[in-house]
Amino acid sequence: MDEDKKYLIINDKTLKPLLIGLGFILFGFVMFQLGINIGNNRGRFACNWAKNYQNNFGGPKGGFNFMMDRPGGDFIDGHGVFGEIIKISDNQIIINGQDKIEKIINIAKDTKIISFNQEIKLDQLKINDRIMILGDSNDQGKIDAKLIRVFNQPTPTSFKP
Repeated sequence: MDEDKKYLIINDKTLKPLLIGLGFILFGFVMFQLGINIGNNRGRFACNWAKNYQNNFGGPKGGFNFMMDRPGGDFIDGHGVFGEIIKISDNQIIINGQDKIEKIINIAKDTKIISFNQEIKLDQLKINDRIMILGDSNDQGKIDAKLIRVFNQPTPTSFKP
């Protein structure tokens, strides 16, 4: 029996460190894949946003190459944006984001809109309200909102032309 044990390649002393090492390698691989997926989603949203700008905002018929025109050439955020409302319609709002790029936000029936500590309705939002949106990008270059947080409702004295 002892002779059989010395021929075992993996015993209790080597199995635990081996499994821990494999666990770290697997964890690293999963994190790497997650980073690739996030980068692909950001790239896809930026591409779809630029391709659909004409349809969404009525820009030039030839479209724009926003990746070249933007300082730094960063991707447009597709999951969370902060900005000021410039237009409100039945189920969409348009905001002027921090990056000075207009974005269309789709509002669904289950989208939560929170002002201070209270949930409010879409019709309570006003032009020039500062909001933060969390949601998912779609293939039309728009954001499907899951949560909208109102940070302030500017008074006429705080408005700067």
